[in-house]
Amino acid sequence: MEKASVHRWMSGMAAKEGKTINADAMELLTQRVGLDMGTIHNEMEKLFGYTHGRKQIVAADVEALVARSLEDRVFEMVEAIVGKQQKKALGLYYDLLALQKRPNDVLFLLTRQFNNMLQAKELKEKGFDRNGIAKKMRLPANQTFLADKYPRQAAKYRMEELKKIVVECVETEEAIKSGRIADKLGVELLIVKYSM
Repeated sequence: MEKASVHRWMSGMAAKEGKTINADAMELLTQRVGLDMGTIHNEMEKLFGYTHGRKQIVAADVEALVARSLEDRVFEMVEAIVGKQQKKALGLYYDLLALQKRPNDVLFLLTRQFNNMLQAKELKEKGFDRNGIAKKMRLPANQTFLADKYPRQAAKYRMEELKKIVVECVETEEAIKSGRIADKLGVELLIVKYSM
């Protein structure tokens, strides 16, 4: 189902409760949990309880109540790595570990993010615009904003650098699987190296 339809459904659901949900809150909620109606329904029920006594649900309510996905947190971590904010990137990584996230899962998403940046950079250099990049990368309807984000992040690297980072991510995964390096340390070393 497309995002506009989901947002209409969310508005209708809120109206049945005698509430409204503003556009920013709907956008943030779908960013955090995706477009699965069952998941959204559950989160909306929580929001109704949380905003008891208030008529409007706003983005701050979603921010306070709806957990961010592992993917969201890794996005933020990659943003910090790209911005050479080493302390922030490591802090986000340690937060994930404290939430019982496996270093291998973080590494998988980290590798995917850099691979997507590489792909976006190649497409941009071939002359593809935002829509062309979104289509070629098969980005879901609720993630087309990434067609702007990936090229912007990738612009901070030369093509060879991005290729090297992706290769190093894959090599780190192999080193972890073969027991040559501990999983937590392997990911940490990647973050440190590329956020310097």
